[in-house]
Amino acid sequence: MSAFRDLYVVKDLRASRVNLMMNDFAAGLPSPLSFLGLADLLVRNLGLAPWSARVLPILHRVDISEGRSKPEMENKSGIFEPIETMEDLVGSVQVSLLLHLPGCENESTLRAQLQGRRIAGGLIQNDRIDVQEVTADGSAFRGMKRGFAMLRPEQAERRYITSGDTTPEQPGLAQLASLLFPAERPEGFGWIVPAAVGYRLLEDPLTVPARIRTRSKEIPHVFAEPVAGIAELVSVRNKRLTGLSNAALGALMWTWEARGDLVLGHPDYHPVFPIILRSLSRMAKSASPLSLETGMLAFARSVQITEGLFYATISGKPEIQTPIEILEKGVRGQTSQDNAKEKAGLSNPQSVEYAIVPQGHDGVRLRFSARFMPLSLRPHACNNTDVGAAYERLARAYQVRGGYSTLALLYIWNIANARFAWRNRFQSDAMTVKVESDAGALVFDPVRLSLDKPATRDEMLGALVQGGSAELNVLIAGVAEGLSNDQQAAFGIKVEWNASMEPAQEVFPSQEYVRDEKADKQLSRVFAKLPTFYAGRELGQASMHSQKIGAALRHIDIWHGSEAHDAPIAVNPYGGVQETSAVLRDQKSKRSFYDLRAKAEALILGLEAPTLDGEISGDAHFVMANLIRGGVFGASGKKAEANG
Repeated sequence: MSAFRDLYVVKDLRASRVNLMMNDFAAGLPSPLSFLGLADLLVRNLGLAPWSARVLPILHRVDISEGRSKPEMENKSGIFEPIETMEDLVGSVQVSLLLHLPGCENESTLRAQLQGRRIAGGLIQNDRIDVQEVTADGSAFRGMKRGFAMLRPEQAERRYITSGDTTPEQPGLAQLASLLFPAERPEGFGWIVPAAVGYRLLEDPLTVPARIRTRSKEIPHVFAEPVAGIAELVSVRNKRLTGLSNAALGALMWTWEARGDLVLGHPDYHPVFPIILRSLSRMAKSASPLSLETGMLAFARSVQITEGLFYATISGKPEIQTPIEILEKGVRGQTSQDNAKEKAGLSNPQSVEYAIVPQGHDGVRLRFSARFMPLSLRPHACNNTDVGAAYERLARAYQVRGGYSTLALLYIWNIANARFAWRNRFQSDAMTVKVESDAGALVFDPVRLSLDKPATRDEMLGALVQGGSAELNVLIAGVAEGLSNDQQAAFGIKVEWNASMEPAQEVFPSQEYVRDEKADKQLSRVFAKLPTFYAGRELGQASMHSQKIGAALRHIDIWHGSEAHDAPIAVNPYGGVQETSAVLRDQKSKRSFYDLRAKAEALILGLEAPTLDGEISGDAHFVMANLIRGGVFGASGKKAEANG
């Protein structure tokens, strides 16, 4: 999401007789849609673009009256009996609002527009309304009285929506209730509550007949039914809010978005498939067979990593970092390879490059940065529109099911455990990994984390030496959002590995592969280095290839199923393991990327299951991890030829 301005905080609004009956399925709090309706009214009255407003309500206090009931008749075994149903539920509310009104540049004009307005039918009673323009990031929550921001849920599986029990086979309300009140409550981020999140149109606005006594002659009047979902209440003191970046704050705010027959208050609630199961059946019958294969297909890399740079450090003086220089030395070894023949055991003098911790230093620092980008949502190049659309559908379904959050946790695990330091990780028994982002700074002890068994959130929390659960959750959510957002917004992190090492102890940068025509015949080992200017001279600073760091981060293929290799491997189409030359996903296994993507319908429809409580298959995780890795995936064969 691009950076935005024109953000205002409206503090401590008080309103009475506010309607707390959100819709047919949710009650007890003011609807988030009521605040969004107020924001849209403001932009229209200010002459700004309709539907452009965004709002984030912060509830400070809600006092509920007893409400009012009315008699209804219910059919019980063929006999109608009277029952009492709730007709309305009102109360008084104290609330603050974060309002993004693109183009509004005047606090006083906005203040005047708020006078005499209503929140869910309740008149705003403030004699003077406090409006302030604020910076569009987590600092906007500073100075607010205690309260809870009403957000769309952080966990994708909690963004389930329903228009009621549409068929006996699809009890939507029961599914919603199971998410709100599970038998065993999983780890969560906030207080989840039922909420009105939008509407499902029962008529087509383009063909609906004109109706009399409507509010606008220009806007079609259509009948709709309410859509219920889940909202999450998070304290304004929580670092998950106060640490938000500009883009992350914008992504949390409520804003209208219409897709198909759904008009919802936040884009993240939109499902990949229609809510009604029969709509999915119609789509499956009418659509052409799904295919993910075509002759020209490429995905851009979604995780962009810088070259890593090595520095020498001094205990107690973290501000000092001296570039570690690549040096040369001559060594006299013995010829020891098999089949050495007449040279066996004879001297084998050679010149090699090396790197060590310089005198006066007792530590090593490896630094790099990474950007997580949403480039797996659609192909970078594709010569078939149907295949391109199928990949978009696959990625969207994976996003809705929370798959990107699973991958984000695995990527962060491989950062926290310092796998990216490779051989250097075993050169020290005391080390830390520092991760800086818009979420703040986290420091992990890599020794507490396994390299062979993926860490859970709790295990990663146990490895923290700086930071807590809130910051960790924001970091993981930031990576997931960076990989999957619709605004092409990247999520960036800075990583720093610090380890205690002795002066003159060897450091292992990447080793260069040098082609024969460029080889220095005097050097039998060449290390990666980048030119830098330090202490009045230019030197070659030891570096780690971005590809080698990337290979460490994508050691997340835990779904390969090999009994011979009981550990994660780097994600690649055929599951190759460089250390052993094993290929765990070869053609015989039928589990390569190309074998799995040939089963397009199984992959896509498996993710588009109407109930969102099932596990995502390892095959789907593996395919999406390859798309994040990026590459050229053009197919050969009859199906690819048919698709272009």
